[in-house]
Amino acid sequence: MTLLEMDLREEDRLVHAGQWRLSHVEVINWGTFDGAHSVEVGRRGHLFTGPSGSGKSSLLDAIAAVLTPKGSVTFNAAAQESGARDTDRNWVSYIRGAWSKEADEQENRTQSRYLRTSTTWSAILLRFENKRDAPISLFKMFHLRGSSTDLGDVREMNFITRDDHGLAHYAAYAQNGIDARKLQADHDPVVVTTTGKHSGYFQRLQRLLGIRSDTALQLLHKTQAAKNLGTLDTLFRRFMLDEPATFKRAESAVEQFSELRDAYNHVVDLRGQRDVLVRVAQAADAYESPRVSWRV
Repeated sequence: MTLLEMDLREEDRLVHAGQWRLSHVEVINWGTFDGAHSVEVGRRGHLFTGPSGSGKSSLLDAIAAVLTPKGSVTFNAAAQESGARDTDRNWVSYIRGAWSKEADEQENRTQSRYLRTSTTWSAILLRFENKRDAPISLFKMFHLRGSSTDLGDVREMNFITRDDHGLAHYAAYAQNGIDARKLQADHDPVVVTTTGKHSGYFQRLQRLLGIRSDTALQLLHKTQAAKNLGTLDTLFRRFMLDEPATFKRAESAVEQFSELRDAYNHVVDLRGQRDVLVRVAQAADAYESPRVSWRV
């Protein structure tokens, strides 16, 4: 075997055809990434590097926003793990493009300054490839009207396709407001979700990528911080080991015992009330009964 053949075989081994790997990240109006930006991710590994404020955490948060159930997302996790001050990122700050804070003397507080102050939209695309099958493209899109900074005003949509189209191809379904019906009619994506926890989206995502456990996505999000994973015991218990069935049985037993204890305490209380009332009745009867006086 020649050296060239050995190098090619090593390259094939590193590529691991058949294994799904992130290949492309694209964002539009995400944080300080104003407009459209894309990154081709190397299959053999990729390093994001740059000075503070260059957008490294913003890209990691974009990945987390697409792959992590909404209630479990912690933005700028690395800063929060290390105790840094920049820990106030949220969905609105990314959609609006918060870039600094300024003092408001009238309100006696600080307020964020945004790149996008009027009606705006944001979008994130993650594409996965395995070098064998059609790619899996994961999308998350947002729309926010007017100048609102209220999280309740954010409209969003998650969907999955098996094509290699970029965000620009689907921009029309978010620029003027989220339009999931038209998206489904025009493109028939694998799945589209627009409200709640997007459970249908995450179930299909896990099935397509071969992710067997719900906690795997949370573990991925946790490792992005790379600052403090806690103890190995906690890491294994929370993210790698399935919860034993005995835990639920123990919780059920405690709950039933609590209900039984409450019922017992209620009976004891009622019995005490009965005893007091019996004594009151006896005293009343004795007081009201006729009395005979004897005189000598």
